Amino acid sequence: ATTLRYYRSTNSTISSNNDTRVGTDSVSILEPDDDDREYSVQEAPSTPGTYYYGACVDAVPRESNTQNNCSVAETVIVSGSTTPVEPSGAPDVRVSTTVTVDADPVYPDYPYTINARVWNAGDGSAESTTLRYYWSGNDILSSSDTELDTDGVVALSAGQATNESMSDRIPRDIGTYYYGACVDPVPGESNTNNNCSTPTSVETISPVVYTYRGCTVGTIFRIPTSTELEGTVLARHQLSSVKVLWWVMRSDGSAFRNGTIDLGSMNRGERKDFADSTSYAGSGYRCDFGFQWQY
Repeated sequence: ATTLRYYRSTNSTISSNNDTRVGTDSVSILEPDDDDREYSVQEAPSTPGTYYYGACVDAVPRESNTQNNCSVAETVIVSGSTTPVEPSGAPDVRVSTTVTVDADPVYPDYPYTINARVWNAGDGSAESTTLRYYWSGNDILSSSDTELDTDGVVALSAGQATNESMSDRIPRDIGTYYYGACVDPVPGESNTNNNCSTPTSVETISPVVYTYRGCTVGTIFRIPTSTELEGTVLARHQLSSVKVLWWVMRSDGSAFRNGTIDLGSMNRGERKDFADSTSYAGSGYRCDFGFQWQY
């Protein structure tokens, strides 16, 4: 558990060190990816002007990053009359993203959701624009990465925010994927170098692992008549279909023999042995294995 502290600031950067504290709330213990929604009702200051409100949450033991514990400021303009005052100045649209995958560990072809928050951190109103979701091969997101989808973003007054999201499935290839979003610049924007979010990494693991016997993968060998291609498969996930693919290749990389062993469906944690054989004469051959699987 920890404490959420509300602040009023004279600028758009909320800090627990320099700003005026205007309230607190207790925050319950949170599991990974969990949240706790709190709010505070404040009376507007009697003096006309522009005020900035936000909140910071106290750091918890062993927290991995304590540099992001304060929120983005929301702008409140107090005028001396009942006529609304539009802020003057330049807009500055920004976006932050999180990725939700309802699984741990994460396997290929699992559904995921990118949750995006777009806000105007500037002092002027921002025209409507476009939010673009991206997949990247590294932890630096840019508009040159692979575009996945788009969302329209409404016009935002200074300090205003909107939430958007998209859903898709993780690629079937094993690896680490980086997901995020960039918002298109708006006319008169003061800073267009902060329009992309910090991407979130998603690492996938194979739903099957295996051991093999009979030949060493990638090693050139000489057997005059035949070799056994056999091993054991372990399912990390419930699978409706598992097939073992094997190849014997010449030393120049060309295929010599290949085959498929159908293991059928497999329960999570189940092991199955596989076996096949092939014959040939001469030397300079090597073997390899692969898998096809379906949830």
